[in-house]
Amino acid sequence: MNFYFFRSLLHLIIILFGVSLISFALMHIGTIDTVDLLYSQYGGTTEEPLTAKRIALGLNEPIVTQYIHWISQICSGDFGTSFVSGRPVSEILAAKIPGTALLMLTSTALSVCLSLPLGIISAVKKDRFPDYGCRIFSFIGTSLPDFCIGLLILYCLVAQGSGKELFSPSLPILPTLTLSVVISAKYTRQIRALFLEELNKSYVKAALARGIPPRFIWMHYILPALTAPLLTILALSVGSLLGGTAVVETIFRWDGLGRAAVEAISLRDYPIIQAYVLWSTSVYVSANFLADMLGRKINPGRADTREKEVLS
Repeated sequence: MNFYFFRSLLHLIIILFGVSLISFALMHIGTIDTVDLLYSQYGGTTEEPLTAKRIALGLNEPIVTQYIHWISQICSGDFGTSFVSGRPVSEILAAKIPGTALLMLTSTALSVCLSLPLGIISAVKKDRFPDYGCRIFSFIGTSLPDFCIGLLILYCLVAQGSGKELFSPSLPILPTLTLSVVISAKYTRQIRALFLEELNKSYVKAALARGIPPRFIWMHYILPALTAPLLTILALSVGSLLGGTAVVETIFRWDGLGRAAVEAISLRDYPIIQAYVLWSTSVYVSANFLADMLGRKINPGRADTREKEVLS
């Protein structure tokens, strides 16, 4: 277990280093940088002020030197300074992360509350009307991108003159609803598949043959068996939430980190973009790492172990 822990931790560090290197290189291969965009707003200027500004920001140095300087700052806890606002990036992140974290928590909670009963109903009522309804919802929710669902919600609730009270500066009602539809659709399919897999195992059939009520089997045997894979699914959804919140936050003007990243991308504000990419990657790989460790810790046992427990 200790060997697996340290090996996984090493993989996490390598992934973070690789993502930081690739993202840094991709952002600096463009022909237009922050200085060009800033001075283009004032109708352009001569080359001397542009060169002086690049020297002040360190953009005149080779990309390898810039990366080494940036990664050394990150290791010391300094995320740099915004090229546009001049504020410390850590200060900007600290102000935006709570909004994104709240959106992630509410979306995940609502998604679990929706998808868990829908997935179980779909599995128990296989090839019947409830199953067809859940599968249609899952297919539509998975096929439509989150920004499309967000625009549909805006049209249905706001463009028709209703639902304006759902825009709250402190509670992300509409962004949560948008993300929850997408995530719940994916969760429902996965929970249905996992539940059906457990239903077809021998220990469940043995329990049913002994006259144990189906609901008792679901609650005391199948759901505990699904704990580890469900944790993995939740961890994997963190990545999709981080990617989706950037678009959804922009649509609903929610003051979060994703919206700040979109604005930074439009202005080529490299320090904020790099910090956002690094933060998103860190959260994603850390969530997967913790889910993996918890799954091994919880590990409800194999099917043959549960079958012995049922038959004993």
